[in-house]
Amino acid sequence: MPPIKFSSALSTEPDSDRAEEQALAELTRGLEGARPDLVMVFATHHHGEALEELGPRIQEATGAATVMG
Repeated sequence: MPPIKFSSALSTEPDSDRAEEQALAELTRGLEGARPDLVMVFATHHHGEALEELGPRIQEATGAATVMG
């Protein structure tokens, strides 16, 4: 069985678009080109309307089979 690869990312950026970019960049670096099976996303309420489409954007950007959060 191949080793399990995981990555985590955190952004404290108040701007939703920049926070997403930062977190995705950090996540991608940590995965070293691997496509994740699962991505779990947690965001604070102050990102408001940006949260509505966050899941589909994360799934598209990472190629994850499942996005939860």
